[in-house]
Amino acid sequence: MLAPWTIPAQVNVSGMSSVILWSTVLLALIILLFFLYTQLKRWMTEADEPIAGGFTLADLRKLHRQGNISTEEFEMAKSKLLGTAKAMTDQMPAVLPQRRPPPDRPVQ
Repeated sequence: MLAPWTIPAQVNVSGMSSVILWSTVLLALIILLFFLYTQLKRWMTEADEPIAGGFTLADLRKLHRQGNISTEEFEMAKSKLLGTAKAMTDQMPAVLPQRRPPPDRPVQ
């Protein structure tokens, strides 16, 4: 350890250069981590892009009202859309437990 009265000319320069080098490396690492943190935060707060999931029933109705599809095409697409939705909901697990019958009570 250097005494407070040491003249700067007597300080070991190779030790100082090592300290400066590692301080620079640490500072660069801190700046890099801060940059990565800000990019991650920006990415996490961005709005998700809507995923195109095909036609909805409202889209089909709009196309029918505008005259872009005939009534037969509308009915066929509607039945296919509703059939697909029903099939998907039938595959989903039951969220609510089934209602149990009340326990038998003894007759008095």
